[in-house]
Amino acid sequence: MRKLLSIGACAALVGCSAALPIPVAEFENDVAFNKAAARFHALARFRDFKGAQEALHAYAVLYQDEANNKRLLAQKLGETSFYSALGGVIAGIAKSPEGALIGGVGSGAAGILSDRYKLTVQAANYDLAAEAMRCMDRETNPFSEAGISGLSFISGTQSVSADLEIRDIAAKNFLIVQDRLQKLQANFVLGTPDFSKLRELAKTQPERVDRTAKTMTLSAPDALSPTTRTRDPALAAATDAKQKAYDDEKKLVDEENAKGSQLKVKAEDYRSRMAACTAPISG
Repeated sequence: MRKLLSIGACAALVGCSAALPIPVAEFENDVAFNKAAARFHALARFRDFKGAQEALHAYAVLYQDEANNKRLLAQKLGETSFYSALGGVIAGIAKSPEGALIGGVGSGAAGILSDRYKLTVQAANYDLAAEAMRCMDRETNPFSEAGISGLSFISGTQSVSADLEIRDIAAKNFLIVQDRLQKLQANFVLGTPDFSKLRELAKTQPERVDRTAKTMTLSAPDALSPTTRTRDPALAAATDAKQKAYDDEKKLVDEENAKGSQLKVKAEDYRSRMAACTAPISG
């Protein structure tokens, strides 16, 4: 009898197999693996520096739209609750128990739905996430592919190109915001600022960033006389193509060298400023 009770209790809880070691999840086959690998993930947008810039901006828009949608839904539910209650009162005045019952149920259902999903809390969390994305977007926006091509982050004896390092910093902080938002929404908890994080960031020393002035790799082609251009159109076309390539490179070189010193300063505390952007939703 005792044995039967033991077996029954085991089955009633979680099953006797739960007492055994649970293996780590693994894909059943290549089809399952490929299906998971093909599933969209936001990090796919962080393929390069430009992709990181686009992703930060796009998710700021997405999260703000979601915040607005949830606030609008909460408002609509509130109106539904009000008008349902009003309908119940009117039906009661008309001495219609059936109408009063329907009105009361409608009012209660709308209130329960609004409270269950805590739409205003969710909207506030999306606001926080959107602001974090906008903040990171603002911090990243001053950089350009041409402007940072002469910058590199130095760690010990290693040197990492700024476009890769800035992309990785952006991706890391993007995931912090996304992960925190998911946890807040799963528990219907309002995000709060992490002041200890802000205090620590205030003490952070600038990173070491080197800047190498960009130089031209192309030479301007020799100018052709009008007579030569008329006599040899192919040579004229080739010369014009070389001139365009030279002009394009010179524009990039001038842009980098003009902004290089300012971007170097921004890059030195880019990591701490990006981290500060996530603090309002990290706590």
